[in-house]
Amino acid sequence: MKRVSNLLVLGAFAFTSFAFYSCANDDLNEKSSTENVEVETVASQYVVGSTVTYEDIAYKVIRNDFISAGSRASEVFADGSYRASLLSEKLGIEKCIELFDLTTRKETSAKGLASLTDKYVELDSEGNTIATAKQEWSQSGLFPSLTTSEKNAAFNALSEEELREYDPDKIYIEAKKSLYGNDLSKHYNYEFDYDRNDDKSVNLDALKCVKTWKDYALNFSGKEKSVWRTEEYAKGSITYCLQNPGNESSSGFASVKEYTNSENYTYKYDLQAAGDGKINGSTSTSDFDGIARITSLSTDAISLKFTSKVNDVLTVRYDITNSESGSIDSLKIRERVYDTDGTTTTSDKTESYSLTDFDFKYVAFSDTKKTIGEKEYPAAITITAPVLDEETSILHTKYLVLTFNLSDSGEYEPDIESYIQNYKNDFSSIEE
Repeated sequence: MKRVSNLLVLGAFAFTSFAFYSCANDDLNEKSSTENVEVETVASQYVVGSTVTYEDIAYKVIRNDFISAGSRASEVFADGSYRASLLSEKLGIEKCIELFDLTTRKETSAKGLASLTDKYVELDSEGNTIATAKQEWSQSGLFPSLTTSEKNAAFNALSEEELREYDPDKIYIEAKKSLYGNDLSKHYNYEFDYDRNDDKSVNLDALKCVKTWKDYALNFSGKEKSVWRTEEYAKGSITYCLQNPGNESSSGFASVKEYTNSENYTYKYDLQAAGDGKINGSTSTSDFDGIARITSLSTDAISLKFTSKVNDVLTVRYDITNSESGSIDSLKIRERVYDTDGTTTTSDKTESYSLTDFDFKYVAFSDTKKTIGEKEYPAAITITAPVLDEETSILHTKYLVLTFNLSDSGEYEPDIESYIQNYKNDFSSIEE
């Protein structure tokens, strides 16, 4: 049951206080049965420009398509029509009541980074929440050339009103249950990240990154969670990130990043294990960060690098390459183990192997062969990233597994679909 109180109606009329009301059909029917009483629709309670209390938070009504089509309160920041276009294009919302959260203020994160995040609620004609939106300004976005302390000082010197004179760095939109009902395939969730020009302007049609949360399902406690998400960067990469079933929707414990622009990147893929790999555990790379970086993976050349960081300190690195140029029959592994400061090498050794006796825990060659030209090669190579602990990092060891299949061109190409599907199949049955 939604309850709204009208605190202030702008215009030539005097201030009028409305009592709390219910948007349930029974309440409306009860009102309509009273003789000589004009029924006031739920939508008509939200007068554009007025201030209302919705779910115990003060909001300004900035849009109401149900009582006056196209009627909107003026916004000095991020033209509301652009946000409306995203809601229409991505969520299918053509008409709504939009509320702006009046309680948001600048904040500083645990890492000392300043930001302002404005929040919006989108309602249907009955006052049900059908979507939420956010717009974010950050010290890094507005003052990229300054040091961290200088960025924060410059950012905090501006009031919320002054910050809103700039277009935001990011816009978020998410569909809510009143919109998609029980059809979780329509639970859409996006983040749009924009670059700033030197004059601090933003071209809202030029994206730096788009994040899309995919395939919502019920987790072990019955909560709707995104199974995985994508991050597409204009610079030329796309990340496929598996979401931890017990943490917030933005928490990924494993990812595969594909670099699609060879002009910007010399490597092709990254596999990353983040956090401790436990259900409902840490997903922070500050706690553990295991990366398998693939520069080349073909019948002619292999170049792989594996690194582990614990508490942001480098602990070990492995470099795997082919011993002879143009052949993967012979491989060598260079292992470097570091002191606790992450800078001093305490162990540095290199060993060579033939392909038949190659033994490394994060790389496996299939016994099945495929003929390219006149020679046979392993039909597949399976790679994972270093993990914090083989026995306790359950999510990493079971789901951060990516198979590369040999193509007719001699390149090993990743089976990302199977990597994702393997996790999707188990997601709702994974227990804490």
